[in-house]
Amino acid sequence: MKRELSALSDRRFQLAVVGGGVFGAAVARDAALRGLSVALVEKADFMTAASGNSYRMVHGGIRYLQHGDLRRVRASARERRILLATAPHLVAPLPIAIPTFGHGMQGRAVLRAGIAAYDLLTWDRNRDVREPTRQIRTGRTISRREVERLFPGVEKSGMTGAGVFADAQLQHPQRLGIGMLESATRAGAAVANYAEATRVAVVSGRVEGLDVRDGLSGDAFRIEAEAVVVAAGAWSERLLGANTGIEIAEPSTFSRDLCLVVDRPAEEMGIAVLGGTSDPDAVFSRSRRHLFVVPWRGRSIVGVWHLPYDRSPDDIVVGEDELTSFLGEINAGYPGLELERSEVTHYNTGLVLFGRNRPGAEDLRYGHRSSVTDYGASDGVDGLYSLIGVRYTTARAEAEALLDRIIDTRGWRATGCVTASSPVPGGDIDSLETLAREYRDRWPGLDSSDIDELLIDYGTEVPSVLEAEGSGEIASADVLHRTVRHAVRNEMAVRLEDVVVRRTSLGLFGPPPADVLRRAAGHMAEELAWNAERIADEIDAVRHAYPLSSDHAELGVGVGA
Repeated sequence: MKRELSALSDRRFQLAVVGGGVFGAAVARDAALRGLSVALVEKADFMTAASGNSYRMVHGGIRYLQHGDLRRVRASARERRILLATAPHLVAPLPIAIPTFGHGMQGRAVLRAGIAAYDLLTWDRNRDVREPTRQIRTGRTISRREVERLFPGVEKSGMTGAGVFADAQLQHPQRLGIGMLESATRAGAAVANYAEATRVAVVSGRVEGLDVRDGLSGDAFRIEAEAVVVAAGAWSERLLGANTGIEIAEPSTFSRDLCLVVDRPAEEMGIAVLGGTSDPDAVFSRSRRHLFVVPWRGRSIVGVWHLPYDRSPDDIVVGEDELTSFLGEINAGYPGLELERSEVTHYNTGLVLFGRNRPGAEDLRYGHRSSVTDYGASDGVDGLYSLIGVRYTTARAEAEALLDRIIDTRGWRATGCVTASSPVPGGDIDSLETLAREYRDRWPGLDSSDIDELLIDYGTEVPSVLEAEGSGEIASADVLHRTVRHAVRNEMAVRLEDVVVRRTSLGLFGPPPADVLRRAAGHMAEELAWNAERIADEIDAVRHAYPLSSDHAELGVGVGA
């Protein structure tokens, strides 16, 4: 991917997409692979907002059994299967235990029946998943003794055992979105980060394109397009309501979803514990919603907490009092966990489409379905569409459905959707174990931990990252330089935070060590001709990306080797 703004302004496109999160990326990828001419712009970096700050869960739909929504169970399980098949380096199964108590809705018999029904509904859960370790196992129940062995501090009063089901987990959600965009550009799409769509250009009730401001230079230009899809999440309606003739009579509601990254190794599976609120929409309820403690790349993630949010999406904050409250809730549900504030290294938060709730409600209605609007049909603005998504898991399917509608409405000639069977770059993998062995043999100077991280981030494309300028011996000390260089030259990274948080695994778990950050800044400076002042600014910006940490307070600004 190259950031070439002239490629956006010197031609007319069939489709322009606003938003570089997973929903916008899915639309651009699908459109490009169908042979359409497509442009995409994102006002910040790609995958910065909710898409890059999710709980990392790839939901297979088991929770929709509570709502009696069997169609969504099937749809979610299908999308989970597709992600496991097309991005096996980035998506992995995640077993989760749900403790059972007594009899009735919280007992083993009911949960066993629910898991059995789920397994039956998702009978094709592993179709086309070639990598054996990425296949979803059937559910099972385990004894009280086994639960106590796995989770020594779990609530024991009345506990009879647990049901275990498998969902899936994103190993690096930002890189999956980057992979979708890379796939789109390889198919001919033109994309740009730090390019803000300031206005949808509408003339006589018909879309003409987008007015865009380059966030780096300040220059303004227009993307000419026959149709526009706004997929900018919580920012969508702000753009849609500006100079388009559209009146947003009832603005969408959003939740500030929050999960915590904890510097504590987790058990071999996740555990669901009862939180403090209930689901008023559930047909079959276990009395309270679950919070989850799950393993993630040698650490734990805890969440998810939801807070109705009606303020500007530009200023999302999480207070220390909230962290204390959340830790208290999870410790109450899992008494022996005894999580402490000092163990929280990072949090992930973003705004997600939510249900409508009365002010002060404790038992909250979630957003169940994405919002898809054809403004030609609803408001007479021909060629304007929006997609505000709910679940990362279903972005591909919702992009497919929207594009089917757009292509049919506009009479475009296009091929059928192929994203369900097309691996993302790096994802054409038969065996991760075999690939890891090949990499160890190819680069004996790399530590096994380097191989593991490179394999997650790049899959089969590791050689193109490490050997961009020819093969040869490579040591662990070379990895940082080569991955930073690749991010700048081939993945449109223009700021240090782009590399640390979204192109590599350096900052996924919390702030990287100061010396590593200085070295990364130095490598970017070599590529982008930064001076000492710019390096200091970039390091400071990364520091602000980790509000829970003071580790960067004394960072220097020298260029590292």
